[in-house]
Amino acid sequence: MAAPATICAIERSAVCVVDGDTLRIGERRVRLTGFDTPEIEGACPAERVKAVEAREELLRWLNAGPFELDGGADPERDKYGRELRAARRGSDLLADHMLAAGLAHGGGWADWGEIDWCAGT
Repeated sequence: MAAPATICAIERSAVCVVDGDTLRIGERRVRLTGFDTPEIEGACPAERVKAVEAREELLRWLNAGPFELDGGADPERDKYGRELRAARRGSDLLADHMLAAGLAHGGGWADWGEIDWCAGT
C-alpha cells in the first residue's frame, strides 16, 4: 500500500490511523499485530501522551513508503471485529519499529492482558 495516511480523528482518507496500533483502510478496520500501544483515552495523562506519540509514529511509518499487510493471524479478527494483520516494509516489521521506539509492548497476542501504562507516574 502506498496511499498517504492521515489521522482519522482529523481527516478521514483512504488510509487513516485510529491509534498507535489500529488503522482504517476504506471501511476495513485493521488491528496491527505483534505489539500493543497505549490508548488515546488512557487511564492517566502519561498514557494519553504516549498514545498520541505512538499514533504519530505509526502515521510517520505508514507514510515513509509502500508497505504490506500480512494475514494469517489466528484468529483472523479480534473481539472488536477488526482484521488482525502484521505490517511490514520489505523485511522490516512495524512491530519491531514500534517496540524499538519505546512506544509499544510486545508479546503473544493472547498474553498481553491489561498493560499498566501509568505505572511509575
